[in-house]
Amino acid sequence: MEPFDIEFLVREWSDDLLVRHEGEEFLYLIEGEVEFRYAGQTYHLSAGDSVYYDSNEYHGYIAVGEVTPRAVAVLYSGR
Repeated sequence: MEPFDIEFLVREWSDDLLVRHEGEEFLYLIEGEVEFRYAGQTYHLSAGDSVYYDSNEYHGYIAVGEVTPRAVAVLYSGR
């Protein structure tokens, strides 16, 4: 398991922001708001929200709102 402290950039959505890789991910949003795209769906996350997902599926995030979003992400690759 690898933990990360992440800040998201405000930008327009583009499908080239979608990534996939081996493993699983957990993300807890500390502050701000993000748009999370996963498996063809779009979710709006606010501070205090979390997601857990199979990172073998295409996924991506962009910041929305006025506050720079910060999150803790934990990745597990099974190695």
